[in-house]
Amino acid sequence: MAPRSYKEPDALRHLHEAISTAIREHGVTDAVVWGIEGNARMNSAMKPRIRAEGVICAAGAQAGCSVALRGWAEIQAMSGTPDSKEASAHAHVHCGVAVGDADSHAVLAALAAVTA
Repeated sequence: MAPRSYKEPDALRHLHEAISTAIREHGVTDAVVWGIEGNARMNSAMKPRIRAEGVICAAGAQAGCSVALRGWAEIQAMSGTPDSKEASAHAHVHCGVAVGDADSHAVLAALAAVTA
C-alpha cells in the first residue's frame, strides 16, 4: 500500500513496483486479479479500483507472469469453494487450506490462480 501522502500517479507507480518485485522475488508464474463484477454499478468511486486492477495486470505481464482478470463467480469455481462470497469472507479454511487471519477472499483468488 502506498503512503497516503502520494498523489494518485505516484501511488499507482508504487503499486506497479511492489507487484513487479513480489512476482520476481516469489517466482510467481500465474496470477488472478479479482475484477469488478459485470453487473457492478460504475461510478466515480470505482475509478481508483479500476486503475489499480489495470496497474496490477500490467505489472504482472511485464514481470513475465500470466495474469487473468476474473469475477467472483469464476474465482469461486476455479478455487472449488461452494461458499457464497459473504460466507467465504469469514471462513478460516478453504479447500482444506487453513487461512487463519489472512484475507479470506485473497486466499481464494490465490487458490484460483493455482488452478488456472
